[in-house]
Amino acid sequence: MKPILLDNGYLAIPGYRTPQPVGQIRWLEGEGNYTRIHLSGQKTPLLVSQTLKEFDQLLAEFLRANRGALINPAYLRTVTLINSKNMTLTLLDGELIRVARRRIEEVSTKLAAFEEKPKFGLNRVRPWATRPDSTGTKGPSVKSNLGTAG
Repeated sequence: MKPILLDNGYLAIPGYRTPQPVGQIRWLEGEGNYTRIHLSGQKTPLLVSQTLKEFDQLLAEFLRANRGALINPAYLRTVTLINSKNMTLTLLDGELIRVARRRIEEVSTKLAAFEEKPKFGLNRVRPWATRPDSTGTKGPSVKSNLGTAG
């Protein structure tokens, strides 16, 4: 059985009776032919015998940071562009995820699109949708070290 995205914004996950709200998925971690689904409010992730690619095809709004991570943009705290070839994403829980070089442009484009039209009720989850961050701007804070000597 494959995961199924339901019309009500829930994800039917093989091996689990209760569908999970897509807005509660923080990120997905691929481990070969298995995927760990990290949910908001749960310490232990769900383990599913499906590849991350299958979830990537279903959850188009999520960010594929690298071959082992699929991120819900609603749970991003900061996006750090270290230089033109290095980017990291920090989640609200402090988890740090490196973006693959070849995916930096794709991640940036999806982040811009997410700001314009969120899906699955994610606009209720985004902490930066209702209050400005420490820099006084909306959205995840973006740090850049480009153009600095070092």
